Amino acid sequence: MKKIKTYDNFINENSESFQMYHGVHPKTLYEYIVVLQNRKVKGFATLGFRTEEMIKNKVYAIGTIYGPGLGNFLYPGVIQYYGPIIPTANESDRAKMSWEKKFDSPKWKKYKIEGIGFYDRYKQEDYLNYVYEIDIKLKIKELDETKFKDIIYKEVNRIHRITCDNLEKNKDQFYTIGQSRERDKLLTTLGKNPEEVEYKK
Repeated sequence: MKKIKTYDNFINENSESFQMYHGVHPKTLYEYIVVLQNRKVKGFATLGFRTEEMIKNKVYAIGTIYGPGLGNFLYPGVIQYYGPIIPTANESDRAKMSWEKKFDSPKWKKYKIEGIGFYDRYKQEDYLNYVYEIDIKLKIKELDETKFKDIIYKEVNRIHRITCDNLEKNKDQFYTIGQSRERDKLLTTLGKNPEEVEYKK
């Protein structure tokens, strides 16, 4: 299997073995951006919950991200297809660190819109209140559901279910709930002072 060494090599690669699609599940209307390699799901990104303020300002929240090594491909893919995004209400520590890198990267445009954002208490989560854009052109095709639905829909649903289950089971180990009130509740339940706990680095 050909390995992806760098982000730039991946997006500039003229290879039919890697393809990016926008898909909508015909029954649930669940939307996602998916990366396939040889007709197999290698990664996908979904949309997250949107507030009224986000809808008014035409901003989306990123949802579940899956795909080892594909985050720097999937985030821009979602932005290109839908528009500016902010982090979702629930973030794993790994996702927080991923956003922190984007916050410091010159490739990403960051700005604030008043009233948009989920994080307002933990200092280390302040950058998660920002709206993100990036100027990268990617080829995203519409998913041909008659050709791929049995492979892709089932696999995305399976991976998404496993990811959510693991997130729920490992809250106490990874502090996976990032939204302030949920994080406070979790840490208090564990007998820890939320004011004194930062996410792992």
